[in-house]
Amino acid sequence: MYQFLEKLDLSDNQKNAIIDLWNNGFPVGIRHPDLNSFNKYLNSLSNHRHVIVIDGDKIKGWYSDFIRQDERWFSMILASDIQGRGVGSKLLNMAKTKNRVLNGWVVDRDNYSTASGLPYKPPVKFYLKNGFKLIAEERLELKELSAVKIQWIAK
Repeated sequence: MYQFLEKLDLSDNQKNAIIDLWNNGFPVGIRHPDLNSFNKYLNSLSNHRHVIVIDGDKIKGWYSDFIRQDERWFSMILASDIQGRGVGSKLLNMAKTKNRVLNGWVVDRDNYSTASGLPYKPPVKFYLKNGFKLIAEERLELKELSAVKIQWIAK
């Protein structure tokens, strides 16, 4: 079914597939127009670990954790056709075996659209179901996007 490929570095082809996932799945305001933009994003972070979800010969998901401001953060995106099948929870569970703390930003408002023009569905409930807590006093407020910090801490 799905393969989970762990990588420290990504090829340009893998990055381009991830850019397509990102641009089609996340709100329009945080698109990466090209490989240079995505590389600039990745280069602003350190100590990357990636997991690529492969179905057949297609990349259908990407998880990455990294160090930002002395904390372990993560990003994750799945193709819409594999959401709701346990893949995201599996990626998070894999990450939880390697980390004691994970931080992320999650959009918590429903006033954004995806590249297809469809409304962006905030994944807050998904992260809460997977053991994350909202850190309501820590928000990311950009012109393009508003998000709240989420955090998972091992027990």
